[in-house]
Amino acid sequence: HFKRNASDVVSPEGRRLSTSGNTQATTGREAVYPGDRAYFKEVAAYWIETLKIDGYRLDQAYQVPIGAWGEIREVVDEASASVTYNLNGRTVNPLGYMVAEVWKGETDIADEAYGPVSGPGLCSAFDFPMRYRIVQTLAAEENASIFNRRASTLNDGFATRAAYPAHAIPNVFISNHDLLRFGDLLERANLTTAGQLRYQQRIMAAQAFLAANSGPITLYYGEEVGDQVDGFDDPVSNSTCANRGLCDDHVARTSGKVAGLATQPGDPVFSPNAQQTAILNRVRSLMDIRADNPALSRGSRQNYNAGDAIYVDYKVSGSNRVVFILNVTETAQTLLLPRTAVGSGSRLENLESGTDIINAVGASFSVSLDPLEAVFYEVF
Repeated sequence: HFKRNASDVVSPEGRRLSTSGNTQATTGREAVYPGDRAYFKEVAAYWIETLKIDGYRLDQAYQVPIGAWGEIREVVDEASASVTYNLNGRTVNPLGYMVAEVWKGETDIADEAYGPVSGPGLCSAFDFPMRYRIVQTLAAEENASIFNRRASTLNDGFATRAAYPAHAIPNVFISNHDLLRFGDLLERANLTTAGQLRYQQRIMAAQAFLAANSGPITLYYGEEVGDQVDGFDDPVSNSTCANRGLCDDHVARTSGKVAGLATQPGDPVFSPNAQQTAILNRVRSLMDIRADNPALSRGSRQNYNAGDAIYVDYKVSGSNRVVFILNVTETAQTLLLPRTAVGSGSRLENLESGTDIINAVGASFSVSLDPLEAVFYEVF
């Protein structure tokens, strides 16, 4: 769909959008297939070739036929391969990355975003099934009725990917413009509030889980400082929705917070408080170790389920071996991790501190975990 007056804009090659599609909402119009397909293929290539953008987020991707997405994706692939730009002294191509938003379950995502192996549509889509399992475990769903799930719930999220075809590359996230911010979910379920230690710990734990994921991840702006929106900790009812005007949908579309800049014209510049600074520094650290350790961003994954409280993944990419351990509870835990669960290694070195080294004692490692602590150990 597009704005109803979009047909007034002629493409560089002289194409126009149709005017015969069904109207949508108050200002929109649906595309007509196959007639409008050539326009969108041209436009998709144009912005990559002209501005060398890295790709597109595709809102409500289920509204476009799989075959059309496949054709547009191929055009984007070709355009990305045809141009280059300089990145930190290296000559690179634009990524040509296209990610679908299909806000549904895994079966619908498979059918309406990825398509079959014999006729693929898109290669990446937001992993809503995983997102809900992350918030169920470390925060809560929007209705605040499902929270404090077991560590195995996270592993269940990976199990949903059995519905996806071989070319699927799920994109993991914890919030977006249509969902409540993670901080609001924490407050809504009465788990903690902004400013408390548990608030910080739970946000850091969720960010760590993202960093440990193989494949693309999305950090929605504001999550890097643990943002939340005042007044949205209470579940939506008809009365409060009418008073607030936005309901839950759209509430996360707040202005960004960047240190040293005004949030909006005329506002004072944003200066992160101690908690926001701590969360931001942790996110930076997580992204650094993700960039330096291919086992995290693209490694194979083997889950070792240590019980209800602790989540463990062993990840390998070439010689890089990393074990990710997460305590999902608010109590300290001790994990006895068999050496065989991590490729029979004999030593674990903390990737963030660089100094926390654990040597195996006999057939196991003993790992102590603070409440809601997430750790990354390289295996030697």
